[in-house]
Amino acid sequence: MIIYKSTNTLNGKAYIGQTNRSLNKRKEEHIKAALKMRDGKNYFHWAIVEYGEESFKWEILVKSKSQSELNELEKFFIKKYKTNDSKYGYNGSFGGQGEKRKKKLSELIMNWPKGIVKLSTTLEVKGYQKDLLNKYVKSRWLESLGYGAYKLAEDNVDWYGALSALQEQKRLNIHPGGKTALELKGYAHYLSKNTVRIELFGNYEEKLPKWYTKQEWMKKTNHIQTNLFGDNVSSYLSDTEIQGIRLKISSPELAAMEMLYLIPKEQSFDEANKIMEGLKTLRPNILQDLLENCNSVKVKRLFLYLAEKNKHPWFEDLILGRVNLGSGKRVIVVNGRLDKKYNITVPKEYD
Repeated sequence: MIIYKSTNTLNGKAYIGQTNRSLNKRKEEHIKAALKMRDGKNYFHWAIVEYGEESFKWEILVKSKSQSELNELEKFFIKKYKTNDSKYGYNGSFGGQGEKRKKKLSELIMNWPKGIVKLSTTLEVKGYQKDLLNKYVKSRWLESLGYGAYKLAEDNVDWYGALSALQEQKRLNIHPGGKTALELKGYAHYLSKNTVRIELFGNYEEKLPKWYTKQEWMKKTNHIQTNLFGDNVSSYLSDTEIQGIRLKISSPELAAMEMLYLIPKEQSFDEANKIMEGLKTLRPNILQDLLENCNSVKVKRLFLYLAEKNKHPWFEDLILGRVNLGSGKRVIVVNGRLDKKYNITVPKEYD
């Protein structure tokens, strides 16, 4: 029985292991497992695939005659070479714990997609309790983003990878909406490529957690809490991918109305009109449903005004008699011209 060490000659990281077979036999098993990419492949195997088997130097550190002594020696050398720290090595445990427990960290790391945040509530269900997660953080396998949220060490996580966690793991309906959703769907190509504001919409009951709001991306994020469509918004969301990460965002029909909701304080009338000009393929059945369920008289009137002004073909399919447009005048543009049909003020130059 031996304790062996395999060192990556390109970066100096090492792996410490134990076996009751020969070093050559164990080496062959590791390489075979790595190259076959079989289930249970650990971080060490991943490194063999990435750097190539020829980049690893294998050596026997010590021999032993008992399993208990072998376990203690494995722990000793892992601690000595710090190989359970991702900065120095590929071990997924402190050693001497048996194959089942050693695989626990490896399975976590290898099944964790890049760019994604995982929540402690999700990890605990899979058997990763907080004390174990804290050990992984201390060993620099994971990094904490704040209370209850983790990412892979040295991984780059952006707002969409964090928001995906809230949508899929916490089942929140907070979503990219308004102009952000239209840009992601390609409906606002004329806008500057440097547009960086992220508009997230949600209701008043759902809040972004503290770990999310303390990140750098919040400097370019506008979280709008509104009951524009009450609790029915989820049926109007659509799936998209950003950098391979799945996310639910507003459908173009919903996004258009969310954009108009922000006029005039956070969205200019002229830019909204330019975007509306390009929305020629909206689905009238979805629009009808949204108009009937929208809680803002201003948004409904403004949407219908711009749709009619831009002569969109789907406008003719809407049943306006089923839409509650309220009563009284709505001042949208101060000192603007009153459109008598929809009883809203618009820019004077709009005929």
